[in-house]
Amino acid sequence: MPEQKQTQQKPLDQDRISLWIGVTIILLAGIGFVAYVLFTSANPEASLTLFKF
Repeated sequence: MPEQKQTQQKPLDQDRISLWIGVTIILLAGIGFVAYVLFTSANPEASLTLFKF
């Protein structure tokens, strides 16, 4: 019985870890997008220089 409980707990932990990784990636992407929009709106010339590369 204890072996079955351990096997059941491991996938739950992996699911939680993958869920937190996905949430953090989405949050970082959203924060980066908002910062990029604010930066480009404040500096219109900066967006043109970024797209030249």
